[in-house]
Amino acid sequence: MDLRLRIYGDPILSAKAERIAQATNELKDLSARMIDIMRSSNGIGLAGPQVGVSRRIIVLELAMPGPDKDGNLPVISPGEALLIPRMPLGMINPVITSTNTKTLEAEEGCLSVPEFYASLTRPTEVDIRFQAFDGEMLSVHCGGWLARALQHEIDHLNGILFVDKLSKEMLRAHKPKLEKIKKQGSQKGFFNRFFTNGHTKEELF
Repeated sequence: MDLRLRIYGDPILSAKAERIAQATNELKDLSARMIDIMRSSNGIGLAGPQVGVSRRIIVLELAMPGPDKDGNLPVISPGEALLIPRMPLGMINPVITSTNTKTLEAEEGCLSVPEFYASLTRPTEVDIRFQAFDGEMLSVHCGGWLARALQHEIDHLNGILFVDKLSKEMLRAHKPKLEKIKKQGSQKGFFNRFFTNGHTKEELF
């Protein structure tokens, strides 16, 4: 399978991905290759449609939150405690079953929208259900960057990019840059390039 990073404007990024009937060796191989692409492009998450596969699969790799400036370790969610030590991790058919009412505005980027960053408000905590590749069904409560990354990647499975959630005013202001990305994305060979430019892993989904 020829996996290529798909860029803003590619129709597959706007399509709802298909549910996966069962874990297979082919999907395990796909997950491993997606992890390679994610790491090579300095990302923390990647969804099937971003590599041209319209299936409900995502991969994640986040670090455990570190201490604050006073050396105090943050209180982490059950999902962070359970899942981060297992990463890099592939998830099959992930679903957000609920969100909390508290929200936080933070800057996001996307491997499929290279060199573009914008602030987006999302719930700070989510409950998620998914199947692991060993067949285990998991339901966990997640907070922190994990909650944001999960929302970002599951949006991809529903044909939604983070730029689709920006306000009309922000989209109008950034229209020239987004149109340039879309135009470049249609050029031969563009899909095989990765864009890191010194940004931290926590910025790229």
